[in-house]
Amino acid sequence: MKRTLALLLALGCGGAAPDPSPADRLAYTEHRVPANLCREPGPEQLDRATMLRDLAVLERLFDRGYAGRDLAGNEEHWSRAHAAAREAVPEQASLEEFRDLLAARYRWLDDNHVGFWYFDTARHWQSTGHHDRPWAAQTLGDDPWDPSCSPTVELVPFWGSEGLSHRPLFLRSEAPGDIECTEDEEPVRYPTERLTVFTDPGGPTFERNGGRAVIRSLMTTNAGALEAFVASAEPLRHEPVVLLDFRFTGGGADRYLVRFFAHFTSQRLSYWTTGALVSETTLQGARNFWGCVRNGTQPDTPGRAWVDQRIARAERDLDEGMARGPFYDFRSQRKHVPPKVDEPFAGRLIVATGPRCASACETAVLLAKQIPGAWIVGQNTSGTMKVGELRWYRLPESKMWVALGRRSHTDPTGEFQEAIGFVPDLWIDGENAEARLDELYACAADPECAAAVDAAIE
Repeated sequence: MKRTLALLLALGCGGAAPDPSPADRLAYTEHRVPANLCREPGPEQLDRATMLRDLAVLERLFDRGYAGRDLAGNEEHWSRAHAAAREAVPEQASLEEFRDLLAARYRWLDDNHVGFWYFDTARHWQSTGHHDRPWAAQTLGDDPWDPSCSPTVELVPFWGSEGLSHRPLFLRSEAPGDIECTEDEEPVRYPTERLTVFTDPGGPTFERNGGRAVIRSLMTTNAGALEAFVASAEPLRHEPVVLLDFRFTGGGADRYLVRFFAHFTSQRLSYWTTGALVSETTLQGARNFWGCVRNGTQPDTPGRAWVDQRIARAERDLDEGMARGPFYDFRSQRKHVPPKVDEPFAGRLIVATGPRCASACETAVLLAKQIPGAWIVGQNTSGTMKVGELRWYRLPESKMWVALGRRSHTDPTGEFQEAIGFVPDLWIDGENAEARLDELYACAADPECAAAVDAAIE
């Protein structure tokens, strides 16, 4: 009994927890930023010594707060990258120049979630990633594309004003140039043009009209509208054609999508294989993130109570963690979405996407692609998913903010690529896109037309 009591006391049970050591207290406070300072501007000019001290903090943040660290490279790779960043620091720089230097020196991460920003009167953001945009070859006159012109160029299915067609398409961050070939012994040049970006006509976070629904946000501050979206799954699954428009959704929380799509299948769906990181650093990043989100919303904003709960949880996690001391816990897990219904969806599912479908929104495509007969239409998604669930940190002297993901995501199907995202089955140009979606919605209800689309995208 005496040995048991002594052990309990040694573990901190049966009495007050020992006060944290100065080192533990520093480990749990050095990255915390009061919510009222979320938009604090930095100095106009930074000297080399200041930037080097902030770079040392950034190195610790990558070491302790970035779930993509091991995916990006080994210790030697990271050491070389940090050394190159230090070497590139000039004698003086503005905040904009320092931000651009950081983004350029860590561009090799190619992670659209990793970014840097500062405030003056506005937020000035720069990512380490990029987005490959779609560029399509333009035909000359009314003639369709002749595949013998350039047989090595892949043709992809388009839905345009004349219905189905096939055209060459390239995904590039910059213009790929013209396609040159020979027809009837004469040289021919086919120009390539970027597909027109979709224009959002505006509207509420969630709206439904029969079998069509538009979701413009997955941010938890819109929790009421998102709960209505989840509730719409049951009536929608009885529609013969369902068109879900995620072209303007952005990021946020994909748990609403998980709950929605669980009503569209009688089989479990594969979710991302995730690697979750928890450390004394990510706990501070969570407090910063939710505190700054709350600081930027009005008291009557829907979802504000939920954010308050997240802040309270972040505070509890920090208190409990400080008693534990610094730690680093990374766990990889393959996840699935269990079905909520016994009968599969019997209709036709169409999911419209585009470059503004980012991060959490890209989960919609991952899940929809597993619904038999689903059409993914529009343009490629943002390609901003590799390491998400952001935590925010601020470099102490420059006041430069840093976004790092604490959860890595790997697509179990192998189709998702950062910067490219998910590629649609059927491409749509942004010009007159609403009319094209109307036509596709009608096509899906016509067996002959739907069969032609199925054949084109196989």
